[in-house]
Amino acid sequence: MKLKDILQSAGIYFQKVPDIEIKGLTRDSRQAKEGFIFFASKGALKDGKLFIRQALENGAAAVIADEKIDSPEGKCFFASDFEKAVNKISRFFYQNPSASIYCAAVTGTKGKTTVSYMLEKAFTDCGSRPSVIGTVNYRTGGKIIREAPNTTPSEPVLSETLDAFLKEKSDICIMEVSSHALALNRTENIDFDSAVFTNLQSDHMDFHGSRQNYLTAKRKLFERLSASPKKNKIAVINADDEACNEMLSACSKDIRTILYGTGKDCEIRAHNLSQTPASSNFELMIAGRKEADIKLSMIGEHNVYNFLAAFSLLKMKGLSTGLILASLEKFASVPGRLEKISSKSGFHVFIDYAHTEQSLISVLMALRKSGPAKIITVFGCGGDRDKTKRPAMAKAACSMSDFVFITSDNPRTEDPQAIMNDVEEGVKGLFSNYQKIADRRQAIRAAVKAAAPGDFILIAGKGHETYQIIGDQKTHFDDRQEALIAMKQEGKE
Repeated sequence: MKLKDILQSAGIYFQKVPDIEIKGLTRDSRQAKEGFIFFASKGALKDGKLFIRQALENGAAAVIADEKIDSPEGKCFFASDFEKAVNKISRFFYQNPSASIYCAAVTGTKGKTTVSYMLEKAFTDCGSRPSVIGTVNYRTGGKIIREAPNTTPSEPVLSETLDAFLKEKSDICIMEVSSHALALNRTENIDFDSAVFTNLQSDHMDFHGSRQNYLTAKRKLFERLSASPKKNKIAVINADDEACNEMLSACSKDIRTILYGTGKDCEIRAHNLSQTPASSNFELMIAGRKEADIKLSMIGEHNVYNFLAAFSLLKMKGLSTGLILASLEKFASVPGRLEKISSKSGFHVFIDYAHTEQSLISVLMALRKSGPAKIITVFGCGGDRDKTKRPAMAKAACSMSDFVFITSDNPRTEDPQAIMNDVEEGVKGLFSNYQKIADRRQAIRAAVKAAAPGDFILIAGKGHETYQIIGDQKTHFDDRQEALIAMKQEGKE
């Protein structure tokens, strides 16, 4: 594909454009190769224009920047609306891959990853070849295409990933769509077929500034679905969430909408819900009639909602109830989402990604309903992120746990002790059932040491993550591994 044609696709016109064949696109100067276009702009942490020379030395054929750059080689081009230009070029270069694959989006504060894994399993069990773009990784047919730097990548990675899925013969892409991605128009190129809304809780206020802005960002997914030229579009929306009507109002008339939840007006709902330490049990109702008794191999009301969300999309997509239930009732866990490690000493450790007040409450409620002797919680709050949730998370943890270890969770450039002090402000003078231990490894070991038969330990905040960010350094750290090591050290394997 010629550079001139690519530039014209984004409305970038210059009198002299080298007659160059373009072989790839990248925002990372380290990945620039011969024949690549390097996109250079000011980012949140670094300015990509500082790496133009490196990209050219690596073989980049051209640079498109968000400012005018003097270039003796005549290889630097200016885009007045930089992000829109990147989107247009990516769509043109990869020939709009979303047009050739069924694109199912999942958005919401919580549940995106679990719903995505459920959909992936059910579609696979029913004979499709689904792919996933999400928080854990980007994968197809069990093959990881790349690790996930973001839940929803920006262009050109997004189109490149979809193109890779098509080359692997995938027919469905399940995409977790974050509020950041929607606010920053990362999915502007995607022609969606369906969209799922799980819930809206307070999160990412450091980025969005207000709950209304956060809601507006989530709503954009259904606006994108409405704008999609695809036929037989589907919207699946949690009727029990306060943002339900906002999502519904964004749906055009050609979209088939379905509501799920626990209320009588829901077309697909859970009725007579009960919990055991090993399962969630309820009656599945469709259009007011009992369809089946469900024994879901996951605990927690939030996982019942996740099941309903996945089931609703699968049912609307045309899969039979029998096939869906045969797949989903056997669904056991997602990496870092109430992932259970059992000790021979008679207690259980749960690894969960819960990193907001409401998600912590949901997980602790689920664990409490399963009948533990005690709940011991280990959690921290990330540095350089929303500070307003720190005291609220502490109050939730201490009010719903028997004991809490407040610790570090990716402190980044903040002082871990200062973060813990912010957290403690929510419980100081109100609770005494907590201890601050800055070293997360030692905090996990202290929790394991304190555990007795029948107890549950919740290690919250990092879930599937296998790293700890201290300063600007990312080092290996896996809560699951640390829990197993602590069990061995304490003789409680």
